[in-house]
Amino acid sequence: MNTGLKKNIFFTLIFATLFYFIFLIYSDYEVVINSIVAFPITKFIFTLLLITISIILKFIRWHYYIFVLKIRVTFLDSVIVFLAGLIMSISPGKIGELLKSYLIKKRYDIPISKTLPIIFAERVIEFLALIILGTIGVTYLKISGYTFILFFFSIAVIAFILFTRKQVITKLIIFFTKLNIVKKNIHNLEIFKNSLSQLLEMKPFLYTFGISIAAWIVECLAFYSIIYEFDTFAAQLWSIFVYLIAILFGAISMLPGGIGSTEASLTYLITQNGVSENIAISSTILIRVSTLWFSVLVGFLSLFVFYVKKK
Repeated sequence: MNTGLKKNIFFTLIFATLFYFIFLIYSDYEVVINSIVAFPITKFIFTLLLITISIILKFIRWHYYIFVLKIRVTFLDSVIVFLAGLIMSISPGKIGELLKSYLIKKRYDIPISKTLPIIFAERVIEFLALIILGTIGVTYLKISGYTFILFFFSIAVIAFILFTRKQVITKLIIFFTKLNIVKKNIHNLEIFKNSLSQLLEMKPFLYTFGISIAAWIVECLAFYSIIYEFDTFAAQLWSIFVYLIAILFGAISMLPGGIGSTEASLTYLITQNGVSENIAISSTILIRVSTLWFSVLVGFLSLFVFYVKKK
């Protein structure tokens, strides 16, 4: 891992520590801490199991892309590289996951031009699935001021339809190749263009879109399992949509891992349904530990395994 990535991770961790400290101070921190400590370990393990299922679904999407592009890596290395990429969940928009392309190049000398399109395709599909589910949730909850987000929903539906057209894919490829992050990391634009074009064809697009929807729903169920433990009257659909909307706000903010914006919006939305602030904060911290920080931990461990493991 280069020095720049190490610095970004370090400063993100410092920022996260300060935010959670202020987040707790703002609340009745003794009650919140006691609530978290008293949370049943079996239920927390169940939550982590659901998050693990979500991660497995995302791995299936990643490995399917590897298969589509006919990239020859061992299944074990594919798993390790994918999991190592989770460390970059705390990068803005998860774009730091280009680390996966770097690791494959380091291990197999496969050009970054060949694998970088996978990172872009993952982000496009995942965000599209999130924005569609999130805006359905906004409509369902009838949150005031939701018209603005419904605008994005309309854009997402139009994009979903247009992605089946070659002209749109070609223009998207041209846009990506103009980004500095692409120019700095690839030396063969033709390989990049061809790979991205393959990944955004109708069949791969629909298949990976379905996987992304499923992964988000499983993650939402993990949140429901937490909020239900604190408040048995919490409605399942309400919990799912509240969580999706908060994640959507976090993604739009482009903050590393959505830290700050996701927690604040999720806490606010929970309290708007009559749930106490302490329960809202406790639930928010637990789900973020189970999702974001669990993923980062898995990423750290997998990156260590990658460098220890011989080819």
